Amino acid sequence: MFQNARQPARALEAYRVSMQTFALDASVYVAAADAAYTLGRPALADSMLGLANQVCFRCAGALRVQARSARGRGDTATADSLDARAAQLDKP
Repeated sequence: MFQNARQPARALEAYRVSMQTFALDASVYVAAADAAYTLGRPALADSMLGLANQVCFRCAGALRVQARSARGRGDTATADSLDARAAQLDKP
C-alpha cells in the first residue's frame, strides 16, 4: 500500500512490523527489499533478500512478482535489481 503510494520509508517500517507476525512469509522480506532498494539502501535490501531465501529456498518467483510491481510504479532500478537477483537464483 505505501510502496504504491510512493512512500517507501513508511512501507519499510510497515514491513518491519509485519515481519514480527509473518516471520515465515518470504513475500514480506521481498517487499521490504523493494522498499530498501527504492530508498537507496542496497545493503539492507540484500539482507532482506537473504532472510527471504532462508524461509523460501530460491524464491525467484516472488522476486519477479515484486519486480513487476516496482516496474509498474516506474521504479526500473529496483525492478532491475530484483530481476537480477531472481536470475542469480535460477542458475543451477
